[in-house]
Amino acid sequence: MSVKDRKKREKILAKWTPFFIITCTFIGAVLGSFLVYFIQDEFPYEVLT
Repeated sequence: MSVKDRKKREKILAKWTPFFIITCTFIGAVLGSFLVYFIQDEFPYEVLT
């Protein structure tokens, strides 16, 4: 891998990393909410707000 390729990938990662973190957090909150719903029979709306 050349230096140009590394710098190019670094720019792409720096741009998309925050979106990836936010997306994973949202998906985890939704999955956790559904898990609580199936165990306790109540959906925690507070988590999604």
